[in-house]
Amino acid sequence: AVTLVFTVPILYLFGANQEVLPLAKTYLRITALGIPFLLLTTGGTLLVRADGSPKYTLLCSAVGVGANIVLDFLFLYPLGMGVEGVAYATIASRDDNANPTSMKAAIDNFMLIDHPHKMVILGDMKELGAASTEQHDKMAALIDSCHFDEVWLVGSEFAKTSCHARKFADVEEVKAEISRHAPHDRCILVKGSNSTRLAQLKDLL
Repeated sequence: AVTLVFTVPILYLFGANQEVLPLAKTYLRITALGIPFLLLTTGGTLLVRADGSPKYTLLCSAVGVGANIVLDFLFLYPLGMGVEGVAYATIASRDDNANPTSMKAAIDNFMLIDHPHKMVILGDMKELGAASTEQHDKMAALIDSCHFDEVWLVGSEFAKTSCHARKFADVEEVKAEISRHAPHDRCILVKGSNSTRLAQLKDLL
């Protein structure tokens, strides 16, 4: 909220001039929406490191950076979204893993993108234990309410839901479908737990 209210003073403080101010305002106001999730990701990273798994946090960070690079290109050139696209790519790539909170946040942010044709490809949220069925049902209901042009759900947990969407057993089935009928003129959100391997789709879309 502070960032949104004091956008211009903050940018001037960091050296913005009149030439770059309009672009900087657009970028900062969009990326500010992802700050709460950035804080959650940062806190979670520190906890994982403290638990003795620094290689895992490094891998997650590397995947996030890679996702940002790919999304920057897609939003800038095929979709022509300019600085807004770069900002949305920054938000989308901040958390590559999936849990109910991060997946809902990704969908909410995706809804803010002004594009006539949207598609989501979502993979199972792993390690939810006994709450898995309930959480996937809630996510399926949310997806149905968004009325995206296309929805592809990947994994055994989403397969159990009543969501009106195409369902795939695994990423290999998705890759096969893309090779047959690649999505065209779509703004696409891809998100799922790392074990669903949906990151492999970035080179195909």
